[in-house]
Amino acid sequence: MPTNHVISRSRSPRSCSPRSCSPLAFAAALLLVSSLTACDDGESPAVDAGADTPAYPVTPPTRIGGEREARVHVPADYDPANAYPLVLLLHGFGANGFAQNIIFGLRERTTDYGFVLIIPEGTRNDSGQQFWNAFPECCNFEEQDVDDVAYLTGLVEEAATVINIDRDRVASVGHSNGGYMSFRLACERPDVIRRVVSLAGAVSVDPDACVDGDAVSVIHIHGTADDTVPYDDNQTGDPGDRYGIITAGARETVRRWRVRNGCDEEPDQTYTADLLSLVPGEETTIEEWTSCTSGETVALWTGEGGDHIYLDRTAEFQDRIAAFVSAP
Repeated sequence: MPTNHVISRSRSPRSCSPRSCSPLAFAAALLLVSSLTACDDGESPAVDAGADTPAYPVTPPTRIGGEREARVHVPADYDPANAYPLVLLLHGFGANGFAQNIIFGLRERTTDYGFVLIIPEGTRNDSGQQFWNAFPECCNFEEQDVDDVAYLTGLVEEAATVINIDRDRVASVGHSNGGYMSFRLACERPDVIRRVVSLAGAVSVDPDACVDGDAVSVIHIHGTADDTVPYDDNQTGDPGDRYGIITAGARETVRRWRVRNGCDEEPDQTYTADLLSLVPGEETTIEEWTSCTSGETVALWTGEGGDHIYLDRTAEFQDRIAAFVSAP
């Protein structure tokens, strides 16, 4: 059963948090989320396994994680005889899993794309804000004793005991603090986490925070108008607004994964797409490295004019992410 574990962290500058183009807009979004939360489904019993039943329950549990529960969503046509990709969805600082799914839309795509989704919740700080203990920049500001690497990988292991999981297709998708946490998982446990999608997160400014290890496929998404976790490296400039974040930047984040995965300096293909509804035209430049020596891939989605929250993301944005985490 996943539990919290003691970990030491040095105090870091106040940093990342979900933030829309204005505080009022984000507040309105959270009010909407709060009003909808009551509609979230409850727990349904699993089928008891017996001598004549499959190795996995026909109806998996809807909650795992013990005292620190995480919600589980499986495809409507779930068949325990099939091995499914597994996806962790990690919310941003101060947000929650239900709110984060509004951005990524993964829960609504479990059936069409055929994957299992786990939505955990971070630890609450003294102000009641949920966080993940990722890199020093973000976001365990009060230095609480919690090891989220152990907790989240423990959820994967627990899920694999009751759901038929394809262990080569386990992904972590995160926003902001959740993006940082997804990268830390890939850094420290690439044997468990094989794919990462990070929106408005980053790797640590300290390159030694992510030691050499197995290659992991990565999509990093970042808006150029993000003033909470800035797109550009700001280690010698002004920190991000609201939480004073210092970041290595989107391109340095991708460079490190490109080197780790054995990718060339130049992308194999570059094209544009319309992934933000409030920015005219095909505002997102997509750079993809697909011929890396490791066999894994790296992509950078640069949203020109995109902010920190991505409330105006399109259905195509959500579909592309669902396709990535569920691909063979």
